[in-house]
Amino acid sequence: MTSPWNDRLAQVWAGSHKPRAKVLADEPQSQAGTGVIIGDDGVLTARHVIAGALNGGTILARMVKQGATTSSWATMKVISHDLDWDLALLQVDDPKSDNQWQKPNSPSPQVVMLDGDAEHNCEVLGFPETAIQPSESGLPSEDIYQSEQALGTLLLTNQAKPAQTNKKTLPKRTFLLDVDRSHPKTSKGWQEMSGSGVILSAGRLVGVVASVDQERDTHRLFVTPLADAISDSPGLAEGFTKLLGHPIPVEIEAAPLIEELLQGVCLGASGLPITLGEAELEAFGVKRANIIGEPAYLDYTKRDQDGELTKALDEAISSHRMLLIVGSSASGKSRSMAELAKAKLANYHLLCPKATLFSQLLELPLDSIKPAVVWLEDVENYVGLNFKGTISELLSEGLVVIGTIRQNQLEMHKPFGDAKMHKTLVLQKEWSNSWSKKERSELQNHVKNKALRQWVKKNNSPSVWCAAGTELADKLRIAKSNDDKPYRYQLVRTVLDWYRTGNARPIAIATATSLLTESIALSLAPDEQEVSDALTWATEPVVGKGRMSSQSLLSKVDDTYLKVHNYLQDEDAKSITAEVPDAIWRATLDAVGSDDERFTIGLFACNQSNSKWAESAWRPLSDGGNSRAMLTMGMLCSEQGRHKDAIAIYDEVIARFGDDPTPETHEVAVGALFSKGAALGQYGQHEAAAEVYDEVIARFGDDPTPETHEVAVGALSSKGATLGELGRFRDAVPIFNAVVNRFGDDRTPEIRELVVKALLAKGIALEELIA
Repeated sequence: MTSPWNDRLAQVWAGSHKPRAKVLADEPQSQAGTGVIIGDDGVLTARHVIAGALNGGTILARMVKQGATTSSWATMKVISHDLDWDLALLQVDDPKSDNQWQKPNSPSPQVVMLDGDAEHNCEVLGFPETAIQPSESGLPSEDIYQSEQALGTLLLTNQAKPAQTNKKTLPKRTFLLDVDRSHPKTSKGWQEMSGSGVILSAGRLVGVVASVDQERDTHRLFVTPLADAISDSPGLAEGFTKLLGHPIPVEIEAAPLIEELLQGVCLGASGLPITLGEAELEAFGVKRANIIGEPAYLDYTKRDQDGELTKALDEAISSHRMLLIVGSSASGKSRSMAELAKAKLANYHLLCPKATLFSQLLELPLDSIKPAVVWLEDVENYVGLNFKGTISELLSEGLVVIGTIRQNQLEMHKPFGDAKMHKTLVLQKEWSNSWSKKERSELQNHVKNKALRQWVKKNNSPSVWCAAGTELADKLRIAKSNDDKPYRYQLVRTVLDWYRTGNARPIAIATATSLLTESIALSLAPDEQEVSDALTWATEPVVGKGRMSSQSLLSKVDDTYLKVHNYLQDEDAKSITAEVPDAIWRATLDAVGSDDERFTIGLFACNQSNSKWAESAWRPLSDGGNSRAMLTMGMLCSEQGRHKDAIAIYDEVIARFGDDPTPETHEVAVGALFSKGAALGQYGQHEAAAEVYDEVIARFGDDPTPETHEVAVGALSSKGATLGELGRFRDAVPIFNAVVNRFGDDRTPEIRELVVKALLAKGIALEELIA
C-alpha cells in the first residue's frame, strides 16, 4: 500500500483572532499542528490543536507534499470534534477556492483496528521543533517547513496512565508510541506533532498523536486509537461519513493477508470473512438461474437427500473429517449443501480460499476467525503438493471443511492414494443428479416459468435446464461437423484439453488461439477474422425458452482468459478418448505459477497414462529435493518397469527425510520405505523385499498416526505375500494370521480392506500347502 505521506500530510493552524484583525498582546496564542487528509477535502487532527478557534476563530490547513511545492493555506470549518477522544475533523470551508486547496490523488487512508501487545516499525510524520511564524496580518506565513519522520514501536496495552500530561487531559484510551530515533529533546519540540497520523509499515492508519509522555524523556508519544474512537463516538463516525460519502471502513489488522488468500465474495467491510448466514449463494459457487419472471436464485426445493446430507455434515464435524459432496455438474449439490450450511452453521465465518494460495491458508490468524467453515467449491482446483497436510491441519485447528467435486474429476485424482480418497481424512457423500417425482412435484410450487415446468414434467433435472446443458452440448456437437467454421469447435476443444491437464487456471486467450493448429485435422493457422469469429461464437450465451442465460461454451475472465462451462467438461469426460496434444501439455506447464500446480499437472498426466508429461512435470520438483515429488517419481518409474531407478529414488528419500519429524514429510519417508519393498519384489528380489517390510514394521508398527499405521499393516500383509512368492507358504500363513488377529476389529475402512486381503491370501496359501 502507498504511504499516506505522499499526499496526505497536512499542516494545521488555528487562531482565536479574526482574519486580518490587529493582533493584540492579550489575545491567546495561535497553535499549529499536523493532520491527515481524509477524502478529497477533509483533515483529521487532534482537537486541542484547534480548540482555541472553536468559538469564532480561524482554522487553516494546507497539504505538505514531499518533493513538491507546498500549497497555500485554505480556510477550514469544523464538522465534528470530540473532547473525550481529542479528535477533530475539518473540511475546506469554501469549496470554490480550489486554488487554495490541493486535492490528493491517493486513496483515503485505511483505518486499522489492532489487537495484541505491540506493533513494530510504526511511522509518524509531522513538524517537530517548528514554530509557524505569523505574517503581518496575524495569519500564518507561507513559509515552507521541513517535516520529519519518526519510527517506533506502538505499545497497545496502555490502559492505566495518569489522567493528565503536559496540562492536557488524555483521551479515553491511548496507545504509546515508543520512538526509536529522530525525536526532539524537549516536550515543546513535539508540540506541532500533535494531530500527526501514526501508520503501520503497510501504510494503514492506526491513530493520531495526542501528546508526549514527559515521564519518558520525551521519546514516548500518546496516540489516540482511531478505530476505538470511531466505534465509541457517533459524532466522529458521522463526520467521517460526511467527508467520504459513506461510513469509514475499519479493517482488522490481518485484513491484507485475508484479502490476499481469500476470494472477495466472502470478505466483509472490516476485512474479516463474513458469516455463512450473511453470505450470498454466489459465495458457495451456486449459479444464478436467470429465468424471466423468477428470482435470481430459485426458491429452494427440498431434496430427498437433504436428511442424509445433514447426517453426513454432523458425522464429518464430530469425526474431524472433511465433507466432500460428489456429483455431476448441474446436479444441485452446491445449492443443497449451501442451504444446509447456512442454516446449521450461520454464525461461522466463511473462508473461500483462492485456489493457488490454498496451502497458505494456515498463515491466517485462525484463532481470531474461528468458528469458521472452509468452503472448497470444485475441490480439484485445490489439489497440490501439500493438500492433504493443509486439510489435516485445518481440521486439527477445529475448522469445518466442506468441498464439492464432480464425479469425473474425483476419478482423475485417484493415483497414489490422493487425500480426497482417504476415508480417515474425508467423508464422501454421493449426490444424485436425478430428481424424484416428489421433488419435481415440489418444484412446481416454486416456479412459474412454463418452459422450465414442461422440462421438469419430462423427468428432467431443472438444474440442467438452468445451466442450459442440453443446448450447450448440442451447440458443440453441431460445430464439430461444421467444415466451413472448423476453428469454432477447435477453440472449445483446445480449452477443454487445457483443463484435462489439471491446470485450474483459465487459459490465456492468446495461448488458446496460438494452439488452434495443433489438431491433426487443421494444418493452416487461422487468420484474425477466423479467430474473432470463433471467440464470438464460443462466448455468446445460449438464450431462449424464457431463460436470460449467461451460459456459454466458454466465458471470458478479465477479457484476457477463457474458461469452459462445467457441464460441458463433464459431458466431454464421458466420451473423449483422444490424448491431450503435446503442445497443450507443454503450454500448461509453461503457465504454472507454483510447485503445487506443477505437481497437480503431473498427477493428471499420470492418470491418463502419459508418463512422458508426468515426468516432465515432476522431474524439476524431484531434482529440486521436493520429497513428495520424489516419491511420485519413484512410483512412476516402478509403473514403467524401471524398478532399479525407482529403488534409487526411494533410497534417496529415506536417506534425506527418514528422520524428519514434520508429519507430511514423515509420511512421505514411510511411503518411500514401503514402496522400496514393493519395487524390490517387482524386481525379483523377494528376500530383500521381505527385509524392507520387516524394517517398516519394526520402525513404524506402533506409530499411532492413521496413515503410517495403515502402511505398517500393509507392510505386514505384503511380507506374507512376498513369502508366498518365495514358496514359503508355511511361513506366510502365520503372517496373515497376525494381520487378522491384530487388526480384525479395526473399523478403519483402509485397514478392513487389508484384513480382507490377508484372509484371502491366507486361503490361497493353505490351498498351496494342501496341494
